[in-house]
Amino acid sequence: MPLAPLVDIANRHSDKVAVSGRNNLPAAILDFAAGAAIAPRRIVKFDAAANTVIQSAAATDLHIGVYQGEVAAKAGEDAAIGVDGIVEVEAGAAITQGATLTSDAQGRAVTAATGNHAWGTALGSAAGAGAVIKARIAARVILA
Repeated sequence: MPLAPLVDIANRHSDKVAVSGRNNLPAAILDFAAGAAIAPRRIVKFDAAANTVIQSAAATDLHIGVYQGEVAAKAGEDAAIGVDGIVEVEAGAAITQGATLTSDAQGRAVTAATGNHAWGTALGSAAGAGAVIKARIAARVILA
């Protein structure tokens, strides 16, 4: 007897991340208020106000996840942030599969270097800026 698919009914975004095969793995998604406009699939960090996020703007920011909305979130709106698991993220430059990721000045994924705050691992390659890839969010580390 086949097993029923796993669906997180407590997560109101489960329709966007429901398991439907091996290439569409779920992510933990939490709602935060957008402190400013956030473009789709951009890396975010906490803002000064509690429970508020803004786009990351540097490789040294303390990145907490990736905005998973299909359209830009406006300031004050709820923003669905992938904080664990597999997410889709926009690349800011060419990325090699397996690269450790950080953010560029526009909140896009780029390959991390020494001294950067890394947030995840590229599960696919990007030919250049604007490509969307899957990435695995991992524990935040500073590369030595």
